Amino acid sequence: MPATTLAQVVGFAYNDVPSVERVFAEHPGQIACVVMMSYEYDAPRDGFLRQVADVCHRNGALFVLDEMRSGFRIGLGGAQEVFGVRPDLSTFSKAMSNGYPISAVVGRADVLAGLGRSHMSSTYYGNAAEMAAAIATIEVLRDTDSLARIHAMGQRFLEGLREVVVAEQLPATVVGLPTSPFLLFDDTDGADLAKVAFYAETLNQGVLLHPNHQWFLSAAHTDGDVDHAVDACRSAAAAAVRR
Repeated sequence: MPATTLAQVVGFAYNDVPSVERVFAEHPGQIACVVMMSYEYDAPRDGFLRQVADVCHRNGALFVLDEMRSGFRIGLGGAQEVFGVRPDLSTFSKAMSNGYPISAVVGRADVLAGLGRSHMSSTYYGNAAEMAAAIATIEVLRDTDSLARIHAMGQRFLEGLREVVVAEQLPATVVGLPTSPFLLFDDTDGADLAKVAFYAETLNQGVLLHPNHQWFLSAAHTDGDVDHAVDACRSAAAAAVRR
């Protein structure tokens, strides 16, 4: 990212409301908005997102929630529904359309009215196929038990993965929500080699798990797929430990 852009951004600690308040206190009248994901690996503490929104509004700033990962995955209404917060603006992407390339910025009418004073253009933003895919996906999520099944399978996978890590003494920690599990390898000697060996073996077992990004389950998966993935992780963990 350009240094001039980074110079306009100040960070804060996740799940730490006082750190958000300190940023506003150190930059009075200069913070336009807080932009954040609802979570990366684990869920926010109870009320954290609402408290961040409150701090923003007390200081005349907008609260912008990035729902690229959470939207249409943890619930039809996304993280804002599940965690009980209403952002001023929020963003959604391909989970809305089952993988078709689409994105959306939604929010308060008075904030979005500012777009009337802006010019935005893109080559493919009006593609009908993506719009149709989004409508079809939302209807499936709304009218079937897909999200409940995804959650149940994800919980099954998390539990199986935790059992594997403990049994094989893999230098890693299971993190994430049921819809987006992940494995964080320890920052210790040998852990990097174990990580490489683990993912090489899962691939050999026919399971593609991204080593540096959350994994996502879908309604197309079955309990059999989950069991196969757990078995692959068990073989991979054993290979990583004895490498």
